[in-house]
Amino acid sequence: MAVRPAGGDIRTDDQNHDGRPDVWRLYDRQGRLAQIDVDTNFDGRSDVQEYYDGGALVRRESDRDFNQRVDLVQEFDKTTRDAVRSVVDVDFDGTADLLVLFQDGRPVFSKWTHLVTASDVSGGRAVHGGAAPRTADRRLAPLDDPFRTELSVRAVRGAAGSGVCVGLSTSGGLPSSRREVASPLASSADLSGSRVPLPSSAAVPSYSPRGPPSAHLPS
Repeated sequence: MAVRPAGGDIRTDDQNHDGRPDVWRLYDRQGRLAQIDVDTNFDGRSDVQEYYDGGALVRRESDRDFNQRVDLVQEFDKTTRDAVRSVVDVDFDGTADLLVLFQDGRPVFSKWTHLVTASDVSGGRAVHGGAAPRTADRRLAPLDDPFRTELSVRAVRGAAGSGVCVGLSTSGGLPSSRREVASPLASSADLSGSRVPLPSSAAVPSYSPRGPPSAHLPS
């Protein structure tokens, strides 16, 4: 649960009817939704935290393995409500390994920091598995984002008047090669050489409502 916004209001829901709140909705002083925290595994602590601007979702932070540390950050366009960017901690070591950029809600660019293996995932979970207990009113530990300068994508066109779109580049000034423009995103695993498979519809696996996700990684 987050700290109540100045002059705002907080409302709770108990979805599993165990007598404890598992959804916290925070409103600003104008009565607009500012934040939603969700306890998806019903342990009394939020593991999904959403942030709103003018009532529109702009950012979602998730702890998919319930170790009290953010391992997925998703950002959304305030006007269109489409996903624009996500960073994923695949090996659960506290630092994002995968960046995915979206255009018109579709994944169009992906980038890995390094090759992630099954042993990396198990090792990362072991390092952070004994994190100190987090009370309900504390925030999740933040995710370190090495892609912080790469915030969006824009079209890169050919010679003036050609009207031919030849690729995409990131807002951080790092142009993507033709083979890095991935659509659908499932092909991005092949582009990076990573052994971690990705679902075609999104960059990350969804979290379980009652327990940590199983890692679908090769042995």
